[in-house]
Amino acid sequence: MAGNAPYRGTSAARRIIARHVRRRQLLVTSLAGSAVAATIIVPGLPNLGIAVYISSTLPFALFP
Repeated sequence: MAGNAPYRGTSAARRIIARHVRRRQLLVTSLAGSAVAATIIVPGLPNLGIAVYISSTLPFALFP
């Protein structure tokens, strides 16, 4: 039960919905970051584009 501490006292359906919403938010963040990074890389700013891409994909690595 320790892994579900933030969800204590809520129904199973609400936990599933909350996880689904969080997963969708991370996906949208990652896709938006990839689009912005590609837009930045095209005119010739690869270092900035890669930095934006890495920072937008960190939520997947840090908060699975």
